[in-house]
Amino acid sequence: MASNWFLEFKTKIKRINLFQDIDKTNEEDIKNQKISTIIFLILFTISIVALFLYSFLTPITKTVVVEQPSLSDYKQLEEKYSNTLLCPCTSVSNEYNKFISSFTPTFNQVCSSDFISDEWLNYVNYRLFLEPQYHFAFDFRHSAYGFFAMLRTLCELAKQTIDDRLISFYSTILLTENIISEDIFLANIYAIRDQFIATSANDFIITLDSVILMELVNNMVVNRLDTYWELFFGYLPNNITSDGWVAQPYTLGENCLYQSSVYCSTTTGIYLRKLSNETSPILWWGVKYQAELQFEVPGVLVGTYILYAVLQSNLACLYNESCLSKLNTYLNDSLYPFNATPLAVRSSASSLPTINDLAKQLMVDFWQLNLSYQHYFNACNPLTCTYTYTHQFDILFIITTVISFIGGIVKVLMIIILPTVEFLRKKVKTFNRLLSSSSSSSEVVPHETNIDQQAVGDITEQQVSLFVKIKMFLLNLNFFSDPDKNSEWHLYGQRLSTRFFIISIIITFSILVLYASTYSVTKTIIINKPSIDVYYTLQGKYSQTLACPCSSTTNEHSQFISFQPTFHPVCHSDFTTDNWTNYLRVVSEDVINPFDFRYSNFAFFPTILSFCELSLKTINNELIIFNSTKYVTKYAQ
Repeated sequence: MASNWFLEFKTKIKRINLFQDIDKTNEEDIKNQKISTIIFLILFTISIVALFLYSFLTPITKTVVVEQPSLSDYKQLEEKYSNTLLCPCTSVSNEYNKFISSFTPTFNQVCSSDFISDEWLNYVNYRLFLEPQYHFAFDFRHSAYGFFAMLRTLCELAKQTIDDRLISFYSTILLTENIISEDIFLANIYAIRDQFIATSANDFIITLDSVILMELVNNMVVNRLDTYWELFFGYLPNNITSDGWVAQPYTLGENCLYQSSVYCSTTTGIYLRKLSNETSPILWWGVKYQAELQFEVPGVLVGTYILYAVLQSNLACLYNESCLSKLNTYLNDSLYPFNATPLAVRSSASSLPTINDLAKQLMVDFWQLNLSYQHYFNACNPLTCTYTYTHQFDILFIITTVISFIGGIVKVLMIIILPTVEFLRKKVKTFNRLLSSSSSSSEVVPHETNIDQQAVGDITEQQVSLFVKIKMFLLNLNFFSDPDKNSEWHLYGQRLSTRFFIISIIITFSILVLYASTYSVTKTIIINKPSIDVYYTLQGKYSQTLACPCSSTTNEHSQFISFQPTFHPVCHSDFTTDNWTNYLRVVSEDVINPFDFRYSNFAFFPTILSFCELSLKTINNELIIFNSTKYVTKYAQ
């Protein structure tokens, strides 16, 4: 049964004649037509298969526009088409307050403790207007009011600094031409948050250092609230004397040796006043009292400058309930009794922080930042989102491509195959005749000679009349022949239609060629792990379309920027060293004129050094912030 079907199919195939022509009905023409039909079917099948495979495997780039996208729409598109997604913002500049609801600091417990309250200040200030010589300069009862008043001022100054800077922070503009993804948005905001905290704290510290330096420049202005002043009496030429203190039993440490440093601080305590026996009139400086240490108050310092002393303190006694209780026993005669609550020690703390450590953090323990990506999306307000994607196996593209080309393929094959077959078969026959003639015997029969001459004449005639034959072929060309319509009028119409068809094909083909020559084909090329040279080359050629996603979207400036200052030579000269300061030290009692260079310049050069150190510290702190600032980018730029 199957073999019969195959034979029947084979017979039908042999009978197919796609090139049937009513003007060519002899056996040779029909054979040429059937051979052309077989070749046509083979080439047509190959062409269709090739066209199908081409359209099946060709990547298609499509651009899609989404109108009025919601946040969920954007997140879905970002997840799938992050490299090509563009959502232009209708508002490209938006203040932080549109998407940051709050940025709140939590201050260290010191700034909310009893030790900066009015009650505590009154408690330790009970002898403010009593006799000033009552307490020794290093006595807690003498320095406590100024110390804790300065501590409260630091807290208030830190709060005011933060409030002022937050006003500027909330009004800062975030510029985004296109909406950015949530991870890039968060990276940007967190980088700006860190920079805000670091910059604010750095400026706060620089301000405090400047205050200390100004105290030095202003020749150590001293008042009742300062933590370093001593009452003394001296034997002057007119025999005027004044009361004084001395602390011979108390060691001040390396930082407070006599005239060794303009910055000096030491631990305060409770001292007992004793009358001194040394009142010799031959002494230029004499003393009336001696101070004997009764109780040391650890963590609370007294020094040359009140601010410097506060910054170096860690308030250790105020964390210890027993130490605080013992301190209260020496303050029990205060006119304003007060029982302060000790500070709490963190379980995770290995050591107590100094006030300077807290000041470096703006007296803040941690920050709470509340922001909303939804609010940023609403502020950006994208009206459209556009993305492109590439895919294969597009059924619609395959069908339209095959259908659009199938007609052209058929006509081209119909035009080319039959004339080619006829031409080649003629040449083969002529070649066979010549081959048979050359292989015959040397005895030539006159009749055969005439045949050879006729064959040669036929070749010459074919060459001469080739143009005429081509012309006749084109004039008689008929793609629309119909055996039932073979009158002269019908033949004329069919040939005219054929010529019109050929002209249309030529025009259409020319348009397609012109279109193909100007049509831009999008081709995506991926280069793995490009070097900097490769990137520069690609940037120079394809700057508009080049996209190199970063494996790390946030990078510190220090990774690609080196920024170092060169200071004035005076800051590292011999004139700002201790050797020069000691060299200028006055040891002779004959030099008492304050205008003498050896006398007055003892503090002059340390002041220059202080300015240099402040400048160095300011620049180094700013460089730390600058180098640690995050540069956020999704692509290499």
